[in-house]
Amino acid sequence: MNQKELVLKAMFPMEQAAAKGGWPGAAAALFDTLAGVLRRGERVEIRGLGTFSVARTKARKGRNPRTGAAIDIPPGRRVRFKPSKSLLA
Repeated sequence: MNQKELVLKAMFPMEQAAAKGGWPGAAAALFDTLAGVLRRGERVEIRGLGTFSVARTKARKGRNPRTGAAIDIPPGRRVRFKPSKSLLA
């Protein structure tokens, strides 16, 4: 999903939230839309900012830092962000 598609998808919820609670509500509606897209496993590319994607993690062994006991960490999903070159310059 690119920036234009994200804005079109978030436009209606943002307008409703801005009418009710002002711009903080509109920003929250945009972030909720972004979170929903990432929950579905889609990639979001915003020109000039970067790319958000979802990466799967494997199950692994870990340690409880307090007790030192071994624990099993289940597989999961993590959000990754890769900044654009213009952001890094």
